[in-house]
Parts: sequence; structure tokens; C-alpha cells
Amino acid sequence: MNEIEVIRTQLRLEAEHALAAARAAAGAEGSVRQACDIYLECVLGAFAERERRLAELIEARPGAPEPVRRALAEALGGPGSSTEALGRLRAARAGNGSWGELARFLDGDWQRRRGALDAALAPHRRMADWRTALGLHAEGILRERELYARVARG
Repeated sequence: MNEIEVIRTQLRLEAEHALAAARAAAGAEGSVRQACDIYLECVLGAFAERERRLAELIEARPGAPEPVRRALAEALGGPGSSTEALGRLRAARAGNGSWGELARFLDGDWQRRRGALDAALAPHRRMADWRTALGLHAEGILRERELYARVARG
């Protein structure tokens, strides 16, 4: 498995964990909901930052293949942003939205956006761009797994 595939696999795993945490929070109270909330704030924040960096990368790399640039711009311009997911998380936390609504959003528009971004990036093989835009590193992966283990323990 090459490094790009490792990154893609980690991003899919984080997205699956986010949906599982939102679903768990919908039916939980107390410390379980708190663990879900902490996990979601961390992971959705990381996805929002990745989306911001991808948008910057499109602007900073005018020499990137036009089909890749177009597909990324289209995916980033569509519904399902991680910033919106964070807003829904914060609304659920404050009682102005529901955890179930957040889970449905993550399972719908947000997940479709993840798929569109992955599909747009898949043919782009410049490793430096993947590293820059997606910002995955060992410490972050370990932190995500630690936080998700708290959710999974329930």
C-alpha cells in the first residue's frame, strides 16, 4: 500500500468514526455523549481545516491538471461542508439542534462531499500536495484513535 492509499484509508476511517460517534451521541447521555462531542469537535475541525487547505491549494497550484482543479472546486462548492457539520454539532450541543440531525447530515451531504473530494484527488499523484492539503501526521492519527476509543468504550 502506498502513502496516498494510507492517507485515503485514514480519511475514510475518520469519516466512518465521525458518523458512528454522532449516532452514538444521539442515544447517549452524560460521559458517553461528552466523549462523542469531544471526538466530533476534533475530527470535524480537522476535516474543515483540510477543506480550507484544499481550497488554498487550488489557488496556489495553477499548474495542477485542470480536471483535478475543476473537480475539487466543484466538490468544495457543493453542500456538506465540514464547517456546516461543526455548526450542527455546536447546535446539538447547545440544544438548538439534535444529535440525530447531525448524524443524518454526516450520513448524507457530508459523506457525499467526502466521496467527491476523494474522487477528485484520487488521480492526483503528487504526494507533496496530499501531505500539505490533508495534514495527516502520526500524532494526529494517534489522537483520533485515542478519542474514538473513548467513544467506542461507551
